[in-house]
Amino acid sequence: MKKILSLCFVLCVALLAYGQKSYQLVSPNGEIKMNVKVSDMACVFTACQDSSLLTIGGLKCEMLESPLAIDNTSPHFSWQMSSKQKGAVSTAYQILVATSLDKLNEEEADLWNTGKVADAASVGITYGGKPLASRSLAYWKVRVWNQNDEASDWSKPTSFGIGLLSDRDWAGNASFIGVEQVDEKSQSAPLLRKQFTYHPVEGTVLLYVNSLGYHEAYVNGRAVSDAVLAPAVSQWGKRSQIVAYDVTSLLKKGENELVLWTGIGWYQTHNKAVVLGGPYVRAQMDVITTQGVETLVATDATWQSAESGRRTFGVWLPHQ
Repeated sequence: MKKILSLCFVLCVALLAYGQKSYQLVSPNGEIKMNVKVSDMACVFTACQDSSLLTIGGLKCEMLESPLAIDNTSPHFSWQMSSKQKGAVSTAYQILVATSLDKLNEEEADLWNTGKVADAASVGITYGGKPLASRSLAYWKVRVWNQNDEASDWSKPTSFGIGLLSDRDWAGNASFIGVEQVDEKSQSAPLLRKQFTYHPVEGTVLLYVNSLGYHEAYVNGRAVSDAVLAPAVSQWGKRSQIVAYDVTSLLKKGENELVLWTGIGWYQTHNKAVVLGGPYVRAQMDVITTQGVETLVATDATWQSAESGRRTFGVWLPHQ
């Protein structure tokens, strides 16, 4: 490899020194095989030079790509590496974590800068920076060194968020709401609606939905996700899940509308941990900026409700 690099470099320098912009490759019998420009040779030289470097991709936090709301303030980072050179390996890494993309550099990374760590690991690297708070977002990137102690380019930056970790993280007025169910054998799947005002700022707007039963969410008539039957079933007597959605692009300046469509799902009376009369839902929408967090809207008694035209039929019981 070193001999090839030296030959490429010497040839380019010689041609440029004599002012020659191109040259010809000629066979022993005098037949012209190829016309090559100096610029082409420079590209070849660059390709030869970079072929041993590692390329970084597949960044994950807690084994998830850009998660919005993890439940761990000591997350784990992983990434994948590739190289055109056989036998290339990593020998060290450096991770940067910052509160904004603007600060995601070696001089300003305000959450974590590992420096060069002599370790070939690329899976499950535990965060070791400043304490992370709930309802926050962070940005990170990584680079590695190969067996020749050559540094790769920085990976493309990605992000992760810390979700609502306790009841204290919910807005003071956020509460479970629902519609009184009269017929237990045929329960409705009500629509719950709230209008609110939004003034655009530089930041990210996340919607957190904690439904006892299934839900779908809509902002200004547009679905916040293509997921169905959310959240996944949990053991109601021990926990209920909170799903986070990035709704920044769905909002507009001025008046906006949030609609939660709820369904009973597996939240049924045969489960002793279920509160009668569901489905119920608790939700809040937060604006997250580098200055802090502001709640735009939360579920409370001021929400409106309407029938969706959908009702349950029969009782969902496993193995029946």
